[in-house]
This record gives sequence, structure tokens and C-alpha cells, in this order.
Amino acid sequence: LLPFVIYGTMMPTLFSSFPLHCHEDMEMVLNDCGKCRYTVSGEEIDLEFGDILVIMPWVLHSFRLTDENDYFLAATYLISLEMIANHNFDVCSSKYCLPILARKCNDYCVIRHNSEHYDEFKPIALQLFDTFFDHEKFFELKLKSLINSLMFKLLSYGYIEIKSETPESNDVRVARCVVDYIAEHYMENITLSGLAELVNLSETGLSRLFRNVTGMSCIDYVMEYRMTKAM
Repeated sequence: LLPFVIYGTMMPTLFSSFPLHCHEDMEMVLNDCGKCRYTVSGEEIDLEFGDILVIMPWVLHSFRLTDENDYFLAATYLISLEMIANHNFDVCSSKYCLPILARKCNDYCVIRHNSEHYDEFKPIALQLFDTFFDHEKFFELKLKSLINSLMFKLLSYGYIEIKSETPESNDVRVARCVVDYIAEHYMENITLSGLAELVNLSETGLSRLFRNVTGMSCIDYVMEYRMTKAM
């Protein structure tokens, strides 16, 4: 199986928002139509037509329609860095892939449709899309080549910055703990007091922390997560 997948994101056809989550893959979103608001590590990003958003592995993020728009269509790419990493000693893995997987870099980057290097990134995104779905002979090698080219441009133009140490903040760790608990127990009765006890905070303290990181309250997140799972 290929450690690479592309799927369509359509709102509100499929849903009007997607709850906070994270995964081991690097995510790239190419906005094909409309506008959407992403929340990544507590920061809000308005993704406009043509923009490309890249979210690093294990970074908490969610997205929803903006007030100004009622439709959003995008191609979402999930790229496992295992495809270009070699866990036997390899300088590319040790200098680039493994630090990104260990979150020793910025959490995300945005390539705006009117930015200097946009015309170099969009063709790669389109070629990845066509190669993935056409399945021509040797397409696996072409996919790997395109991903290498994407990573080279992200790093060389400074969209991804490898840092010696970027320890995850305590607030993000607490929010991640709450999110993981909700994902496992969303069918049970979940209360703010119970979540606060889980992370050893007061209800007020947890509410403030969770909203600062995610942009929504704990209970709103529980309700949104349940609605999404019910679809």
C-alpha cells in the first residue's frame, strides 16, 4: 500500500465543519473553490481560492466554513514521510524527515495564490493528483519523485524551518490529552468537570486553555465531534 492518499473535501455537501484532530501524516490542502477557515495549533487561517496549506505531522487542526461563504471544495493530500524517509541511517532522513516527524519545525505554512513561489508549488500538487489517480506504469516512482520535489521546495524556500528544539507547549499537550479522551469516550457522558479533573485543572482554567488552543469550548467541541461521527 502506498503511504499517500488524496481525497476531496466538500462543504457543506459532506459537512460544514471538521473537529479538532491530528495524525501522523503531513497534510496538504489545495483550495479549488470558495473559502474555509482552518484552526492550526490555535491560530486561525483563512484559506482563499487557490491557496495551499501544509500542516505538519501530529499538529492539532480543525476547519469550518467562514461566515462569508457557504461552499468549499479542496483536494486534500495526506503524505506519510515514510515514503521518503529511510530509517536505516540516511542523511536526508536524519536531517529533514525525522525532525519534521518529531515536530522540530514550524506547525504549518501557507503558500498564497499570489505569492512569489506559488507557480512552482501548484504544478507539483496537480501532478501528484494526476499521477495518483492515473496509475500509469511506474507511477509509484513518479509519486516519490514529486514528493521529494515538494519537500525540497518547502525547505529551500523557508516554508518549513527545521529547528534544533521546539518543545510542545504544556497548553497544547493538555488540549491534545482532552481531544484524545473525547475521541475514545464520545459516546459516554462527558462533562467539563470530568475533563478538568482528567488534566488536573479547574473548569475555568481548562475552558480558557482549550479555547486558546482550539478556538472553541470543550463542550462545543464534544458536540461537534459527536455530530461529525454521526454523519
